[in-house]
Amino acid sequence: MRLYELKKITKKEYEEALAYDLSKGLLERFRESERQRQQNLKYKVYTDEVLNEIRKMGYVPEEISLTVHTFLDEKVYDSIANKVRENQYYLDEQQQIAVTAMNKDGVVVGMVGGRKPDDELNRAVQNTRSSGSSMKAFTAYGPLIQYLGDTYNTGTLFDSSDYVYPGTNKVMKNWGQYTYGMKSMKDSLRLSLNTVVGRIDDEILGSDRMKIFLHGVNLDIQDTYSSVDGIGLNISTLQSASAYNSLNNLGTYIAPRFIKSIKYTDGSEKKSLNRRRNKV
Repeated sequence: MRLYELKKITKKEYEEALAYDLSKGLLERFRESERQRQQNLKYKVYTDEVLNEIRKMGYVPEEISLTVHTFLDEKVYDSIANKVRENQYYLDEQQQIAVTAMNKDGVVVGMVGGRKPDDELNRAVQNTRSSGSSMKAFTAYGPLIQYLGDTYNTGTLFDSSDYVYPGTNKVMKNWGQYTYGMKSMKDSLRLSLNTVVGRIDDEILGSDRMKIFLHGVNLDIQDTYSSVDGIGLNISTLQSASAYNSLNNLGTYIAPRFIKSIKYTDGSEKKSLNRRRNKV
């Protein structure tokens, strides 16, 4: 009416406007907030770690206004998420998985905390489950070459027979209870032999060497170590990815990063800082 009175629109435009059904163009209530909620849930396990990184930097996210740009790669995330949700890889509905994807610079580009899309539990950073044999490169073979490389090499032969834990009558066996005679270090790692790792840890390395080496790749989680720990550590996929990344970097450990930059309300910006680097 006001536009018509001011002659900003014609009488025809005025009548057409009056006749228009406003309900036709209405969007669902809370549509935007629901879209945001779904996006937040999708990336929650990643953004939770972003918030943890902000707190480690000394900020309280709930008390400060920041614009945070992360390293999350949506294509990588979707690729991981789609793959871990394929039921063909699981024995039953109870089995779970968690994945951390990292590039050579320690940048975490994707993280999935479980196989269900609506599961908010981030298993990727939990350290309550054993890594299994995937850590043998760091609990046995890595420190053996690092500290005693003048005596042992990838061709050195080791006994793969059953191994009795020191001071007990309990026996460590290889998968399937197979034995292979004397096997080279290279083949022992390739076959993931348990008993060779047991002998290396207890009879050659000892707890101190294991601990020092594990500390250098952020896998030092307890006071002492032995063959029991050589075949599995209770660590997260984030720790595992970071440790293996040190192999990509020829022995240099780089702490993981989630944040690319932070922009403050005054317009200033802080770029991602180089994280802790250890030469293993």
